[in-house]
Amino acid sequence: MKYIKAYKLFEANGPLEPGKWSWTKDLTIPRDMQMDIYDMSFELRDEGYTVSYQWWPPYEKGNKLYKDNKYPHINITKRVDTEGGLEKIYYGWIEDFCQRIVSYLDEKEYNAVIKYRKLNSNEYFDIKDSVMGWGPFGDKPMANSIHFRIEMISRKVYGDVYESTDIDTIVSRESRTRTKSLSEEEFLEIIRTNCKNFSFMNDLLWRKSNKDFGQLGLFLESERKATIGKYNYHTFFDLRKEYPVPRYKSLIGSTTEKGAEYFGSDTDLYMVIPFDNSQIVFAGSPDLALWSKSKEDFSDRLFIMKEYTKNFEVPVDELTTIRDASTLSSWSKKLPEFGFEFFISSPCLLIHKSKVNWLRNNL
Repeated sequence: MKYIKAYKLFEANGPLEPGKWSWTKDLTIPRDMQMDIYDMSFELRDEGYTVSYQWWPPYEKGNKLYKDNKYPHINITKRVDTEGGLEKIYYGWIEDFCQRIVSYLDEKEYNAVIKYRKLNSNEYFDIKDSVMGWGPFGDKPMANSIHFRIEMISRKVYGDVYESTDIDTIVSRESRTRTKSLSEEEFLEIIRTNCKNFSFMNDLLWRKSNKDFGQLGLFLESERKATIGKYNYHTFFDLRKEYPVPRYKSLIGSTTEKGAEYFGSDTDLYMVIPFDNSQIVFAGSPDLALWSKSKEDFSDRLFIMKEYTKNFEVPVDELTTIRDASTLSSWSKKLPEFGFEFFISSPCLLIHKSKVNWLRNNL
């Protein structure tokens, strides 16, 4: 194919010319890569999209705009008409192209960060930070914008840069739940850094949840929605909001898959991986509502708090003793397979059951 000269995106204050400052030399995308990317973008252009290119950093280091706009990038827009208006683009429409660019750049030792500009804002946000829900499994970003951007970050120059993998950045992500969506790379980085006590040899923990955050997520402490139904343990926990593990801010789950499946109120099963040395409270019942319905008198004797350490084990014997001394004693032969309820307010990773084998192969 005969190459057509690629055009670059001109930005406010005027872009730099490559080589004008010596520090841009190693930051300019090589000519052969420019042409490959230009060829790859024909498919989008044929569909009416405008694909433009900034092959070197657009601002001098001293410019106040440099901090938020320092990498070469590809810009994607779509015009509504010849008047110059821009059409709203859903990320799902351009995802295949973006992922091909990501794969290509990875082969060339570049990281790629896909970003979108929120409506009525000049700021760009990482696509990983958007609400999930696109696609047949609800695990794709739902972002829509009139401006998308793919930043091209040389690993030789910047190292292995992923600017949105720190916990503080993840906290600010949009989410319809208390759990923030994670990419595979982020999940593995967090588990290797913050969950070193985890092992598949540990007793595993489970939770039923919706899929709003996708297959991988990070739970962060925040006030949970009110419990469905009227139970006599509300007053008990209202008086214990200052406890080390406040239930009203906690994630609630089960020590067995069957317990999570049976007593959980949502649609999908997730494995829960607590951060190292988190405190977890276990109840001597598969579900607190069972105690409430059987008129149990709630007190601290019904619960055990345990730290999540290496070789973690659920205190099954102690919890069984608690259960069999409570109003659930007559059901003791039917309940073991349902395990015990737990709650935890410390950060936890969540991974969909269908994704667990992926984790086994990548730890």
